[in-house]
Amino acid sequence: MNTISFVFTNKGVDFILNTTCVYSRTRVLVITDSLEEIEFPLHTSNNSLYANLGEYGTYTERIVEEQNVLVGNITLQCASSKPFILVCPFDFPKSEMPPYIQIPGFLYGTNNAKGTNGKQPKFSYLEQSNQLTSQYWYTRADRSTHNCVIKVDTHHVCSIGIDERMHGIDYCPTNEWLPKYAYNGLFVDTRNENSQAIGFTLGYVHAPYRYTWVWEDPKTPDLNEYTHGFIYNGEHKTLTTRCYYFADTAHNGIPSYGKALHAHYNQIHTPPQVRATRTQAMELCIDAILKHGWNTDHNFFILSDNGEDGRNRGNIGWTGGMQVAYPILKAGMRLQNKTYISCAESYINTITSQAMNTHAGLLFEEFRDGSWCVDGWWGQREDCYNWGDNPLHSAYCNGQAAYYLLRAFVDTGSTHAQWLSIAQTVCDTALSQQLESGAYARFYSPHTGKGVDYTGFQACWFVPAMIQLYNCTGMHTYLHSAQKALAYYTEFHKQGELYGTPMDTHEAVDEEGNLAYVIACVEMHKITSDQLYIDLACIGLDYEFSWKFAYNTVFSNEPLRSLAWCSCGGSITSTHNPHIHPMGNLIAGEMYYMYKHTHNPYIAQRLKDTCIWGLSTFNSPSIDFGFGESGFQTEQFFHSDALLLPWWKKHDGGIWEAYLPWASGCIILNAAEEIPDEFFEN
Repeated sequence: MNTISFVFTNKGVDFILNTTCVYSRTRVLVITDSLEEIEFPLHTSNNSLYANLGEYGTYTERIVEEQNVLVGNITLQCASSKPFILVCPFDFPKSEMPPYIQIPGFLYGTNNAKGTNGKQPKFSYLEQSNQLTSQYWYTRADRSTHNCVIKVDTHHVCSIGIDERMHGIDYCPTNEWLPKYAYNGLFVDTRNENSQAIGFTLGYVHAPYRYTWVWEDPKTPDLNEYTHGFIYNGEHKTLTTRCYYFADTAHNGIPSYGKALHAHYNQIHTPPQVRATRTQAMELCIDAILKHGWNTDHNFFILSDNGEDGRNRGNIGWTGGMQVAYPILKAGMRLQNKTYISCAESYINTITSQAMNTHAGLLFEEFRDGSWCVDGWWGQREDCYNWGDNPLHSAYCNGQAAYYLLRAFVDTGSTHAQWLSIAQTVCDTALSQQLESGAYARFYSPHTGKGVDYTGFQACWFVPAMIQLYNCTGMHTYLHSAQKALAYYTEFHKQGELYGTPMDTHEAVDEEGNLAYVIACVEMHKITSDQLYIDLACIGLDYEFSWKFAYNTVFSNEPLRSLAWCSCGGSITSTHNPHIHPMGNLIAGEMYYMYKHTHNPYIAQRLKDTCIWGLSTFNSPSIDFGFGESGFQTEQFFHSDALLLPWWKKHDGGIWEAYLPWASGCIILNAAEEIPDEFFEN
């Protein structure tokens, strides 16, 4: 096994993989409350690093070997009550071929810097910085799902991690925007002409700005406010934390970051706590949907209970529709509950008899105010793409709806011919517009069905639909189309930046499209038994794991703080609107399939995190989020000082107090899949 080691030098310490130095450490910097930077040299002795920080105290780190990582046990002896932040850079030479940098959950390569007009962080390795696209990013550690920075170059993958916070001091801030904990931070900085750095900070910095998603809200601080989390009032206090070092060969190119994720997971993992049973997850959530989330007049699942607008509309996929109906059908069959099955079938019969746009050969996206519409809620929001007066059909809604229609068709004995016919019509339209490269169109003309945009990863949802259609018809045209498409979408994984799936993220790198990729790889393996698709599914799982919390973050605000709510197992949605949501639970069944075929205990543990976390996302006898009825579930849990909504709520421990049946659908499907009970139990 390739294992990282360290060698003390006369300047500091080199971290070595085989005979190659992957990064070096020679100094620490103190940032004062006046933002002055003071550099101090590192000294070495007996497997330890130390630095005299002058009036601020001393830094000591003892390095030990654990499994295939090095662990630094850090002690910060504070000598002053003055505020300060300690920056710990690890240098590596600048190269003509930029390395891939990942801060899991926050930064993926460039964050699609050239393809997005969003305000989320964007990274440039060589170009001059500006406010939105920068050569450096510093952020608080809890913005990351694994508290680490990963670098992948031509030959190596290496990483540096730090615990979320320091121990030995907490705060009683006078302002809700000041942290209650002594958070640490992470960074990448490539501004130096000769060498670059990744690293961690004790205390934290948001630079070049603090990203919050909403900027123009009067209750939201400016992007240049609350950018520094200083250590303060620390005089005579001893603070402790741990850091982590990992390196290995990068035989798999950029997707080799999965090795680092696994290593850091093993060090920082704190499991979620069981808050309900899987049967409660199905029954409480479905009963709530039937009572509060089902429009009996028109047979659709409401978008949300967030006002009349949310109650009077229902999507066919993504944020409703088949993402609710199929899980209810699956759970109804598992529980032998005819009421659940009847509701799901009623919805499916409605959309297959009413929702087809015959001009385009695609399903309308939303039922709203008594009629079927091409656009959904995103069509009324200027901050979304595919909005305005000339909306287009979307691959996300149609591809996902077709896939779950076909799964419903198979699960009910292949007896509903109309379900198959409608799904086939939708897939035939996508197939007719597929490019030679393998790409499906993500948007289509509602008048002709012609593909008008092929950007991004959204249309990957057509791949599992094509595979299911091949299963149902035996027509190899669909299988060949899916194989070509999988090869195309795999190229995104080789770059480490998947973007363009949700319609409210400005082409930001996101988690959601990859769920279709994992499903497609698993379905393809079921047909072909080709090891290639297991290998590709593993790449897809590593990408999903990068968004999925490995630890339970601390919260500053209610309700999550008092509920002792666990983040481990939940996934961040994107780099644009960062919050924890339940969509990753859609692929729990595929995760179990992968565990059975790889016997990899790491996959089993990540699956267990996912299943147990899902049991804590809805109102149940053991947890109440302070709004709605039993079984009510939101889609947004705020884990950091990152996200604020226009209908302003608390950050870092707050939630969006709205009921969204699509979110429940993710948890219902997870609970209804053929996964052993042990994965839902501590």
